[in-house]
Amino acid sequence: MNRIYRLLLEKLTLFVWIHGKRKVFEKYWLDEGRNRLAIQEFILKSEPKSVFEFGMFVGRNLKYLSHLQLSGCDINGKAIQFARSNLPGDFFTISGLEQLNTLDVTYDTVVCVGVFYAINERELKKILYRLKKMGNELIIGCNFEKQYNRRFYKHDYEKIFYESNLVVAEIEEVPEKGPALTHLVRLKIK
Repeated sequence: MNRIYRLLLEKLTLFVWIHGKRKVFEKYWLDEGRNRLAIQEFILKSEPKSVFEFGMFVGRNLKYLSHLQLSGCDINGKAIQFARSNLPGDFFTISGLEQLNTLDVTYDTVVCVGVFYAINERELKKILYRLKKMGNELIIGCNFEKQYNRRFYKHDYEKIFYESNLVVAEIEEVPEKGPALTHLVRLKIK
């Protein structure tokens, strides 16, 4: 298992065990913060018919998009079970990038929000390479302000997107900024 996925899994597992599994999932699912609405509106701007979310946890970013063809993945199997019981779509657990590489499906929009801050740059570029093959556009939620908690990776997203042959088509600030999320970025493939 890749180091990054192991770290993410350890963080999520610790979080879930400390706070009690089902209650955490439900609380996270029910969170109606202003960012949730902003994310969903940002996704719907391009009028996609199908959406794939990488690092979806329980699927709350997809909650009000159930009229679309939905799919997604996460490393947390319990979170995926919760998503399956609350959303229509095809949701699955992954343990590494190798599994993502085996998918031969294309979506109108591929979404990844609040995940990249925990992934080193080399792995991030590999993930972006794979995700851009899966979608006509990518929507990334990231910290674009370069103000970070020392526990997170400091990425120069503009440089990474450029080196990954991705063009920033639109960028929007989120209403409630945090260490993992300050902006939503719509990317097009060069």
